[in-house]
Amino acid sequence: MKVLSIVLSVIAALLIALIAVFFIGAALDADVSVATLPAAQDALGFAAAVESVQLESAPAIYETLESVAAADYAVTDITVTFHNKGFFAAEWLTFEFIPATGDVALCTQSADRLDLPARSEAQLTFSLLSKEGASGAGRALNVEYYVLGMRRTMTVPLELS
Repeated sequence: MKVLSIVLSVIAALLIALIAVFFIGAALDADVSVATLPAAQDALGFAAAVESVQLESAPAIYETLESVAAADYAVTDITVTFHNKGFFAAEWLTFEFIPATGDVALCTQSADRLDLPARSEAQLTFSLLSKEGASGAGRALNVEYYVLGMRRTMTVPLELS
């Protein structure tokens, strides 16, 4: 009987260790860089953004353009660097951009989906057209991904720091 309890204790310890490795080994985090310029200082970026909104070719349009004067808008470049510090691949990262008040359009997005092998990183970039003076409060990126077939989610705040 004593041998059976020792064997069961070892099996329980191994299961607990395996569960801990799975949860610790599936660690995904993100660093964010946000740079905003008045549209007048980024004439080419502003022209491309206006064109994508007018042609409705932007990945997402949140508001209509009230004017095409560069002084009324700002161009924001957002870079999100994902770090997979875990032992398992993070697969099928998909993204939902949550705009802030004053965001007009998401003009470019570097990828619709990413895969991150274990112990790796990847970058995702966005270009955003917003009204001049918009704070970006509440802007976020919802990320959904899978680790060993299990669905995980995370929210990355994209506010100006």
